[in-house]
Amino acid sequence: MIKLLGCILIIASTASVGMIAAEKLNSRVRELEQSIIMLQIICDELRYTLAPMDSILESLCANPTMQNYKLLNLYKKFTDCETFNERLIKSFNCYIGSLNKTDISLLSEITTFLGRYSAESQIASLENIIARLDFQRDE
Repeated sequence: MIKLLGCILIIASTASVGMIAAEKLNSRVRELEQSIIMLQIICDELRYTLAPMDSILESLCANPTMQNYKLLNLYKKFTDCETFNERLIKSFNCYIGSLNKTDISLLSEITTFLGRYSAESQIASLENIIARLDFQRDE
């Protein structure tokens, strides 16, 4: 009887550990998908409106589909920064969530070129990062 109870407890505990790991992975995939959507919106805005990057990011923050995205919520909090790039860098540095360090380092690469080069080169760099995040998501 005790052996049977022990087996049941072992099976239940390993199943719960597996379920927790699966939930973490699902959360990471959701955040990667939100990141990809955010970068695609930025690409589209650059491609079709040529709006300044700070106004693109502000419109993203106001976008109802992006309200639960942790990085944009952090971006909204850092109003004391002078430039949008400083706000982005602070957001990436303070991020605590489902994305791993590789995901964050990929996303933080946008601070090296956003608002600094021509729209075409920014779009090409964003599309490169989107493809890499896509690969991370499928991995």
